[in-house]
Amino acid sequence: MNQRFNSYIVFLLFKIKTCISLPQSGFSCGVGLDCGNSPYGPCCSQYGYCGNTSDYCNPYLGCQSGCWILNPSTTYIVTSTPSPSATSNFVTSTSESNSGGSNSDLLYKVLVPVILLAVIALIAFLFWKKWQKYQLEQKQREIEQKDRELKLQQDRMTALFDGLQNSRPVIGDNRMVYEEDNNRFEEVYDD
Repeated sequence: MNQRFNSYIVFLLFKIKTCISLPQSGFSCGVGLDCGNSPYGPCCSQYGYCGNTSDYCNPYLGCQSGCWILNPSTTYIVTSTPSPSATSNFVTSTSESNSGGSNSDLLYKVLVPVILLAVIALIAFLFWKKWQKYQLEQKQREIEQKDRELKLQQDRMTALFDGLQNSRPVIGDNRMVYEEDNNRFEEVYDD
């Protein structure tokens, strides 16, 4: 049972590891990865995130692929959503439908599986502790049962021994009777 439990835990950990593997496209880009099919936009910023704003697409700001220069007549609104850099806000165009890549996606795709892994590990640990406790209780019950059987056997032997001392033993064909009252032996022969 213990080996089966261990193999089940290894299987679960492998499955979780597979689930938390980050995808190669969609929100990150860089060497060998572009933002061609990304829902965030076609441009790859200097920090490795996909988007479609000037912070992502301007070649003068370090755009790596899918770069273009924005039309200066477009109106931009400053937002507080995550930027391609960790320190500055980015600008979103009102005429564009997609915003830039988000760090919350990375947190969601990493943090949720890690929390899930922690919960599964906790459940597995608690199950293992309960199983260990169950096995220990079973061993204690077996020991107590053997002790009871031994005590019962000792009580039977004591009762048998006490009974033999108070009775008249009969030995062989010739009956030899020991009488406690007279402290003498009497032989009785069957004819």
